[in-house]
This record gives sequence, C-alpha cells and structure tokens, in this order.
Amino acid sequence: MQSYAQTVARLRSMAFLLEEALRIADEGGNALVGAKISDCVDWIEQELTSVNVRAALHPITEQGSADPA
Repeated sequence: MQSYAQTVARLRSMAFLLEEALRIADEGGNALVGAKISDCVDWIEQELTSVNVRAALHPITEQGSADPA
C-alpha cells in the first residue's frame, strides 16, 4: 500500500506528464486528444485538492499516511 506522500507525488507526476502531452497535442493540432487530456489533468488536480483538504482535516500520522477517519 502506498503512503500518502507517495500517492500525492504520483498524482503530481501524472499531472505533469499529461500537461506535456496536452502541449504536444495542441501543437500538433489534435483538438480531440487535447480535450481528453485536459479532462484527465482536471480530474487529477481535483483529486489533489481533495487529498490536500482531507490532509488538512486529518493530520498525517507518523507513518506518513493520512488518517482515513
């Protein structure tokens, strides 16, 4: 099972890679692919916001994971 910090880091990495793919799709003139990638970036950013809100409400334990309660 991944720790909280690992999960956040992976989501941020995914967002970065998708933003690069979006840039490439936009440069190539492929609007449909760009729109789908944009949706993915939006979802990841929404999840990161949700994770950060939960972390603020439930402090991280010594083991590095957010308290799920």
